[in-house]
Amino acid sequence: MIGFNEAVNDATVYNLLTDNKQQLEKIGIPSGEAWGPIYNYMQYMPVLNAIGKNILKYKGITEEFAGYEIFKKWERGQFERTALVLKDIELACGKGSLEILSYLGVLDDPKKCEELDGMIQNYFEEEDVDKRDTMGQRIKAFFESNQGDAFKK
Repeated sequence: MIGFNEAVNDATVYNLLTDNKQQLEKIGIPSGEAWGPIYNYMQYMPVLNAIGKNILKYKGITEEFAGYEIFKKWERGQFERTALVLKDIELACGKGSLEILSYLGVLDDPKKCEELDGMIQNYFEEEDVDKRDTMGQRIKAFFESNQGDAFKK
């Protein structure tokens, strides 16, 4: 779950820095510098947003700031010994969605990785479950044909 974990980590760091702008300025770091080159995985935020929307829909939650609470739960999950966050993803996005999510950002070839990541984003943005299942099969086949043993290294 490299891409997912790193994206949540980047979002957490960014939130911590922006929530503490005044403290940063006290030590000579302008608040505008909280956003910088350290956020290598922020390109995956659309995937996280799509997953968050799926969880909200699954749970029947429509409150304006409910998505914010999901992100906070993911952030807290980094420091807790629980996989409940992952359970929400599997329940909301369907069986096999965690496997699909685990492919995010793992291919060595940058162009193939970008293509796969785009497929994964489309997968989580798709609302039709049958279409998502078909997309999932294509994603698995693409992954396996490009680096099926990435996790065995």
